[in-house]
Amino acid sequence: MRKTRGRGGGIRLPGFEWDPRTKVARFEVIVPGTRAKVRRRTTVEADTRDAALEEWRRFRAAALADRPARVPHTLRTYYAAHGAAIRAALSPSGARAVDDAVARLLRYLGDTPLSKINDAAVRDLVGFMRRDGYDLDVRYKRGERTLRRRFKGAYSPWTINNTLTTLRKILRDALDREEIDRYPLRRRLPMEKVPALRLELSDEERAAFLGAFDDRAAFDRRLARTKVRGKVVASPCYAVPRAFGGSIAPGSEGSDFYFARFRWLRPLFVVALETGLSRGDLLGLRWSDVNLREGWIRVPRTKTKVEATIPLSPACRAALDECKGRDVVGARVFLTEEGAPIPLGTVVRYFELAKALAGIERRFRFHDLRHSLASRLASRGVSIQIIARVLGHSSTRMAERYARPSEESLRVVVEALSQSSDSNSAANSEAPEPERPAAAAAASGSAGKGLDGGRCRTRTDDILRVRQALYRLS
Repeated sequence: MRKTRGRGGGIRLPGFEWDPRTKVARFEVIVPGTRAKVRRRTTVEADTRDAALEEWRRFRAAALADRPARVPHTLRTYYAAHGAAIRAALSPSGARAVDDAVARLLRYLGDTPLSKINDAAVRDLVGFMRRDGYDLDVRYKRGERTLRRRFKGAYSPWTINNTLTTLRKILRDALDREEIDRYPLRRRLPMEKVPALRLELSDEERAAFLGAFDDRAAFDRRLARTKVRGKVVASPCYAVPRAFGGSIAPGSEGSDFYFARFRWLRPLFVVALETGLSRGDLLGLRWSDVNLREGWIRVPRTKTKVEATIPLSPACRAALDECKGRDVVGARVFLTEEGAPIPLGTVVRYFELAKALAGIERRFRFHDLRHSLASRLASRGVSIQIIARVLGHSSTRMAERYARPSEESLRVVVEALSQSSDSNSAANSEAPEPERPAAAAAASGSAGKGLDGGRCRTRTDDILRVRQALYRLS
């Protein structure tokens, strides 16, 4: 890097200027903590550059001594002062996640000054979270009753990592606001290793999940299994006591209406499996984003603002045609029977119902429908670049977390290695050994013999054997 020299020679210093012809020096100092709004300037006479530098050092020390005293923020006071501004730049779900992470941070580091949150403090934070876990006492209302429930357990690696990244966000925000002079952490955050979740639907589970929306027999069996009898009330209006407030009985008119509402949402889940759209993007999908004639869906993702380009599969097109042919059609693709946007709670409730009818008892979330599409595409040999474009990811690195080939598709590797090994063995057994000229055989003599009379293995033979082994593995 080339050094810049000022007037009169020497390295140029910020805020220092000396003119050797006029023997005049000009100084400027920006007072820290004022966002460059407060500056100190002066002009002095100096015969030499060294004398000007001495004056500049004294002026700078005096200017920095006059800066306003800054009260060091603790993590608690800083988030109370600037938490609203931090949350304003995030989505509603992101703001809630930051609030939850800060609640965990305040438990251990709330009264620690920001400049004192060093690597040792972060290491202790991770140790305390592993040891203590969470212990929550939750009160909630159900009807007129107030219920109380206690949750206790260990923090997951994902929760610990989310807490650490939130701490890093707050420290960098404090550095940007000049509340701290330097970033206090010198090492990388001690992130926990998160186990890879494999929650994608298999082909059998996918068929059972979609088939649940047409399985009225399984629907009635679940109603019978979960039926709750209502409160029996005696009244002079009725000859015998009657039950009121019970659950829906299978085979009743209410069960017909309930199943029809459940079946109404089948196209939504088909499109979710065929497009990989997230829950929010799916409920906000509009007909202006769908091109049925050319067979495309182009929709900007709410999270990344990246446009997802999704070709329509036959199943997806059939589901969209079903929505298009309904009596209730609006700007949005998915509406209730009354023409209103589908509530999120309704989607979650019917998703859990479809899981129960399909017999999926393991952990499986709505977001795993998106993972299922990526895994299906990866198992069929679609490139990671195309998968990233379909999912609307900003990079292929994020798409790699979603696209995991199935175990069946990985069996192709074993078959390829087996075929390569068999072909190499057959080629080696069929190839005849070339005859050596008599002169060459005589010249080799004892050099080609080992101590036991056998042929010596030279360095060239070892290299050839290694190359053959590597070829068989490639």
